[in-house]
Amino acid sequence: MISIDRDPMEDLLKRFQNFRERYIRVYMEAHRRVKSGEQFAPYEAVRRSRRYLLLSKLAQLEIISVHHNRASVDRSLTSALMQQCNVSSPESLQSNPVCACGFILGKEVAFPPLREIEEAIDLGIRETLEALHSSVYQEKLLPYINGLEAVGENEKASAIRRLLSLPMTEDDLLDKLEEALTPLAIRGINEAFGGRVVVVARDLDQLYGALIHRKYTLPRSRRFSENG
Repeated sequence: MISIDRDPMEDLLKRFQNFRERYIRVYMEAHRRVKSGEQFAPYEAVRRSRRYLLLSKLAQLEIISVHHNRASVDRSLTSALMQQCNVSSPESLQSNPVCACGFILGKEVAFPPLREIEEAIDLGIRETLEALHSSVYQEKLLPYINGLEAVGENEKASAIRRLLSLPMTEDDLLDKLEEALTPLAIRGINEAFGGRVVVVARDLDQLYGALIHRKYTLPRSRRFSENG
C-alpha cells in the first residue's frame, strides 16, 4: 500500500494561493504607479492655475471663437485625469484579476504632454485678445460703447473699453487682464453681439424749438429727427 503524505489538490491550491498573492502585490504596485501616482498632480494643478481660470473667463465671451479654446484644453486635461483610479484593492482582486478601470498589468498609459496643454492655454488667451483687437469686433463694439455713454451707462462702457485697450506686449498682461476681465465687461460685450439696442433719448423741447417756423421736406425731417 502506497501512502501519500499530501493531498495533490491541497498542494495545487496552496501553490495557486501563493501565486495569487504575488500577482496581487505586483498588480497593486503597478496600478498605484500608473493609475494613482503623482503624475496626475500637475494636470490637476493646471485646472487650478491662474492662466486656466482666465481662459475660462474669456470663454464666456459667447461670440468669439478661437482655435485654442477652453473646450480643447479641457479635452486634453480630461483625457489625462480620467485615467486616474483609486478603487483597486487586494480584496477586489481576490475574485477578479483586473481592476474595474480595466488596467492591464504591463500596459503603460499615455498622457498628453503637459507642456502642450500649458502652451494651448497661453495661445487661447492671446488669440481671444487678438480677436477683440481686430477690426471685425471693434467695428461692432466701439459704436455700442459710444451708445452706452450716450445713455449714461458709463460704468459698463468703461469696463468694455478697459478690456479692449489691453496692450498685447505687456509683461504684466495677466495682471491687467485679471483686473479688466470683470463680469460687467463680459456681459457688456455679449450684449453688444447679442442684439441689444441702445436707445438714445431725445430732448423733445429742443427738437420742437429747432423745427418750429421752419419748413422741411419729409426725408429731411426724418434725417433731422434721427441725427438729433
